[in-house]
Amino acid sequence: MKNKKYQWLQCLNFRWKLYQRKGTWYADGRPNRGRYSLATTDERVARQAVIKLDQVIAKRAQNKAEEEPSGENKPVGIREGWELFISNGNRPDFLEGHSPATTKKYRSMQQRAATYFQSQDILWWAQLQEKHLIDYGKAFAKKLSPRTIHHEITMLVSVSNWLIREKLLPPRFKLHLRLRKPEGSEAFCYTAEQVTAILDYCRSRPKLQQLGMLCHLLSHTGLRLGEATSLKWSDIDFKQGFLTVRDERFSSQGSGNRRRVKDGSTRRVPLTKSLKELLWDACPRQTSGWIFVTKSGQQLLPNNLREKFVAQVIKPLDVQFREAKGVTGIKAGRFHSFRHYFVSQCFLKGVSEGTIRSWLGHSDSKILEMYRHLAAADSKRLMEKLEFTGEAEEI
Repeated sequence: MKNKKYQWLQCLNFRWKLYQRKGTWYADGRPNRGRYSLATTDERVARQAVIKLDQVIAKRAQNKAEEEPSGENKPVGIREGWELFISNGNRPDFLEGHSPATTKKYRSMQQRAATYFQSQDILWWAQLQEKHLIDYGKAFAKKLSPRTIHHEITMLVSVSNWLIREKLLPPRFKLHLRLRKPEGSEAFCYTAEQVTAILDYCRSRPKLQQLGMLCHLLSHTGLRLGEATSLKWSDIDFKQGFLTVRDERFSSQGSGNRRRVKDGSTRRVPLTKSLKELLWDACPRQTSGWIFVTKSGQQLLPNNLREKFVAQVIKPLDVQFREAKGVTGIKAGRFHSFRHYFVSQCFLKGVSEGTIRSWLGHSDSKILEMYRHLAAADSKRLMEKLEFTGEAEEI
């Protein structure tokens, strides 16, 4: 095949391989678009012919994807469908719109899905089939976690169903792929010894006092990091011994100042004795500002705190809690690990599931199970308390 001359040409819709065979130019789009003779020996004419061929093949695929060739249902592109779905969720808080964080996550999914399916010559939602979703999962199996892949495939099905409900996609293109929901949790959970070490380490260093108070609060309440950094001193009721996590999406104040809670509801969490004392000692005379602030009095940003926590607390303690056989290290610990620790300790100490859910702001008990960890020593200690044999009672 010495006479072949290869080159690639990216057209508006597809990418083609051009080559000569016995002087004649060919356009190769296999395996999905076939191979075509361009009926010319002139390279310039051949490139112009490929551009026209690209439009013809794209139109042919478009007509195939439509419900009726001459009907009103026009195909919706993968990226376009995602954009419509995201735009629909960009509504005011009181209309249950997506949070900025959720929108950002959907944008990431949109980009990844659109790029992948375009590489597979799947341009419209009407072309999408269950097998394509499975192939999508396989393609990212080594790049994304199983939970992330599960979530993205589930979202692809959700977007498709939304397009059908909005009459933007014919019902016959409904996707029926069902995946088993991931169970358990791969997240790291601190031990009681590790939490004690973290609090002691922060307490012994003047520059880490506020970070230590944050860790104390997270480990004793199970709050999410964003909920904790959004707390104001006015949210602490020292007399009753509660803190309030407020959802203000229906508040009349400016949208930029409204605090949001993931489940959309305000909840009260009781304060432990040690946490109440810690907050009382740190409470200023003016109780209207943020609890966790910068030197200039501005609210602390979670991302900055995450970096500081890992660099100034977790890494130094990694020497003390190195991973060994049968022993879990601490280097994977993060702020969210305190939430897992809190739930595990609550279960271990006999707190009811309903109470824990009310403190966490979760209504689904299955999700709660993801936060439940039981250390080997704790499991062994519980088993030793059980008695499975004994004298039979007389009837």
